[in-house]
Amino acid sequence: MCSADGDFAIVHETKVLLEHTGMITWTPPAIFKSYCEIVVLHFPFDLQNCSMKLGTWTYDGNLVIINPDNDRPDLSNFMESGEWVMKDYRSWKHWVYYACCPDTPYLDITYHFLLLRLPLYFIVNVIIPCMLFSFLTGLVFYLPTDS
Repeated sequence: MCSADGDFAIVHETKVLLEHTGMITWTPPAIFKSYCEIVVLHFPFDLQNCSMKLGTWTYDGNLVIINPDNDRPDLSNFMESGEWVMKDYRSWKHWVYYACCPDTPYLDITYHFLLLRLPLYFIVNVIIPCMLFSFLTGLVFYLPTDS
């Protein structure tokens, strides 16, 4: 398992659901931390595209089937942030064939998030003070030289 910080917060001692068809469902509670390259061209009025890919390199698509519940992930446990708003989110299932084994498919699910930064904090704490200091710096030249 790869993670952005190396701390794999997964509880392995969770029960699995076994159906009469032989289908096994394992949904361990986990915390994933992902790296997302931030483009700050329009900071603090920026919109960020982030993706997270989940898959297996140990077992191929003939042994493990990975299916998202639907293309819109469940956000019932989503905690809103004071800095970001999630504008859009989707998931896609991919069948990948690697050069080492061209006849064997490997599955992954890619979750894509579109995040909009809420600029109020930066406007109040960065932009307005910078503009105020710039204005006050210009007023220094109106002071009499003998004072």
